[in-house]
Amino acid sequence: QFGSTVLCAIPIVWPAEQPAAKAIAETYGQSCDRLVFFIAAPDAATSRNAKDSLEGLLSGSLVVDLAERWPSMVRDKEAALARRGRAEVSGANQKDLLLFAHLAAEGDNLSDWVCRVETDSYFAPPNFRRFVQGRDLSPSQPWYLGCLSYWHLHFEPRLAHNEQVQCLSRRAVQKLGAVVLAAPE
Repeated sequence: QFGSTVLCAIPIVWPAEQPAAKAIAETYGQSCDRLVFFIAAPDAATSRNAKDSLEGLLSGSLVVDLAERWPSMVRDKEAALARRGRAEVSGANQKDLLLFAHLAAEGDNLSDWVCRVETDSYFAPPNFRRFVQGRDLSPSQPWYLGCLSYWHLHFEPRLAHNEQVQCLSRRAVQKLGAVVLAAPE
């Protein structure tokens, strides 16, 4: 009904968050124009297992193992999840930035909007499409739609974001991707 395309980008720790992935595929994932799960697998076998399992949940869904492109990134570990007490170092922030850098490489083939959704959140793509159309927000302009967490501004890097759901226009993803790729490793 509303013309904007929405890519739902889901950072996930595999296999620890398998039940969440299943719930996403059975609910709002079906309303996304593209559903992409992002992992940072610790090894090739885990990557293959995630791709085989997750891509079978919903026709057309995709799994991107960011560690294949960025092998020195922090790898997914179940013990790094908050509900597991963060006994290990979490690569969640790094994964979030790299998923946008990965998507920016799609250039003009990228969806109009990219919405990064936490595994414990629910997102309504049809409502989002109605929202951006009703406010005449163009994906060719750099838009960030989400909540600000001002406490994050006191830490490096200075990012204004909140957990749960953030949606960026195609142009914002391209700009953020360029900044992330220009950053030193």
